Amino acid sequence: MNSIKTFIKSLNSKITNLNKLAFVLIIAIYILALTIVLFLISPRYDKVIKPDYEHNDYAETINPRIMIVGDTDLINGELKTEYDVFLRLHGRLVDGADPRYTVQRMQLSAFTTENKFHYFTEYSGFTTPRTHSFIPIKQGAPEEFYLKIEYLDEDQKLKVETFREDVMLKLKDRNKYSQYNKIVSKDENGEEVTDLRLEVISTKLESAYRTSIRMRVGDFSKKYHIDMQSWIVTEDGKVVPYVGVYGYSDETSSFTDSNRNVPLDIKPKSIYVKVNYTVDGNTKSIYYQNEFANLTEKYADIPEVDPPLLTDGNWEIIIYAAIGAIIISGLIILIVKKVKPEKKSRKKS
Repeated sequence: MNSIKTFIKSLNSKITNLNKLAFVLIIAIYILALTIVLFLISPRYDKVIKPDYEHNDYAETINPRIMIVGDTDLINGELKTEYDVFLRLHGRLVDGADPRYTVQRMQLSAFTTENKFHYFTEYSGFTTPRTHSFIPIKQGAPEEFYLKIEYLDEDQKLKVETFREDVMLKLKDRNKYSQYNKIVSKDENGEEVTDLRLEVISTKLESAYRTSIRMRVGDFSKKYHIDMQSWIVTEDGKVVPYVGVYGYSDETSSFTDSNRNVPLDIKPKSIYVKVNYTVDGNTKSIYYQNEFANLTEKYADIPEVDPPLLTDGNWEIIIYAAIGAIIISGLIILIVKKVKPEKKSRKKS
């Protein structure tokens, strides 16, 4: 007991002997230490945990299709874009018919450029096929979609499926784009067949370009998966996302987005469209570009265009051929240089 009193008395004596500067330093150190402790133990609200969902090329039972529409307007001299989102669910077709699954619960969310999740309204207790529209995304743009579906299968057993779709938000590799608008392959007889054709038409009105986009699948029986994204490029070079569709698969008719207006006050100049067509894990792409002024008003008037010289399939061949030609040329030069001195030495002898 005496030792404690002695310690307290000694501590009080030391404190009373401190000057004002020492008091300020002690208080500052205490505040700094307290701040560090609070920072370490406080939860990090800016850290976002994403669901561990995978991109599915071909869902075997229930199939989701997500469509986004970038709605851009000129507000106070700046381009502002909101994103409308639509979700269509249908069962994997059996003899052309939907098995009509009962969905117990459906959860859709989007990770945005704001580093946040946008959660859409949940729906439950409905039967496929079904289409839902949601409140637009007004802050940021969607980068990834995450979907969880709880449904009853044919045996009335509860199943859970998860899906992820990555949005092609940014327009990249503009040098790949041209007016060529289809993907082709060879059939068993070596004849060329069209697997997918992209068609874009537009009519100029007083205040907008009324624009339609159509994708025509050549063979609906294939296990295909289509992701498509389009962009509007303005006269001053600004790029805004336009219509996109992700997970278009197992349909019996072409995809069409019709009569959507692109306002003239945003000064649209060109439209770019990228389509990824995947069958059995093999993906081929369409890189389409055209100016609005050159688009036809009817699908029937779209001209046939030859494929560009450099495409996804042949640019590597051309590069390898060029490298091979350089190597062979180098070897020939070396051989010639070696042969000439040998001939000269023989003449001297």
